[in-house]
Amino acid sequence: KSHGGSGFSNSYTGWVFQGQNQSPHNGKFDWGFGNGSDWTSAITSTIPVNDGNWHHIAGTYDGATIKLYIDGALNNSKAETRAIATNTGKVMMGKHYD
Repeated sequence: KSHGGSGFSNSYTGWVFQGQNQSPHNGKFDWGFGNGSDWTSAITSTIPVNDGNWHHIAGTYDGATIKLYIDGALNNSKAETRAIATNTGKVMMGKHYD
């Protein structure tokens, strides 16, 4: 599920898959999940994707590594072994959480 609770920063559950326009991200893309305590699993793309072109963005997690792909190429990854903390929040695509 998407962000849990009443807001992103205080719930630490579910997953995040979103673009960011504010500093320091400046058009880069985030992928990660909450483990119930924090969002440290999140990774950010190394390149901005708000360049006016369509991009295929995919995130994977296999229980050992979290990976972010842009246009079919691995863009960023890091070791991660914690479990995703689930929630009953709505999955929202194309909309910021309420």
